[in-house]
Amino acid sequence: MKNNLLLPSRYKIIGWITFLVFAILGYFTLYNDFEIPGFAIHASIQTDSGFGQLFSGGPFNNNFTNELAILGTVSGLLMVCLARHKNEDEYIAQLRLKAWQWSVLISYILFIIINFAFYGMAYYMIVFYNSYTILIIFIAKFHYSMYKLNKQTETN
Repeated sequence: MKNNLLLPSRYKIIGWITFLVFAILGYFTLYNDFEIPGFAIHASIQTDSGFGQLFSGGPFNNNFTNELAILGTVSGLLMVCLARHKNEDEYIAQLRLKAWQWSVLISYILFIIINFAFYGMAYYMIVFYNSYTILIIFIAKFHYSMYKLNKQTETN
């Protein structure tokens, strides 16, 4: 069965590099207030319009470094997840499907627990990080399944 949604296998390495670079950028943006100079929009918002009521009025400044970090991190993780295995066959496709199912299930179980266990700003930060859990759990589960498959074929 041919799966047209998978990327060539070389994208796995590109994805890991992209993920690491942008995750480091995201860390410095989030915890050290790092901003790429000149990567901002400066505008003045009028408060008499309908949208002006959403803002406090006055100048609007937004640096897009954090958005770039999120875009790069998610893109890198998606490349790792969607990269074709070198020997992709129907059994590996089945392992891939089971890993996706496990990752969605575990991610939503974690989300339900987070919903009842955290409040305030900690809740928002954890929900933000939880948006990556589906991809990270998929990568861990799929590679663990591939490891078990390789161990099983070596012993036979």
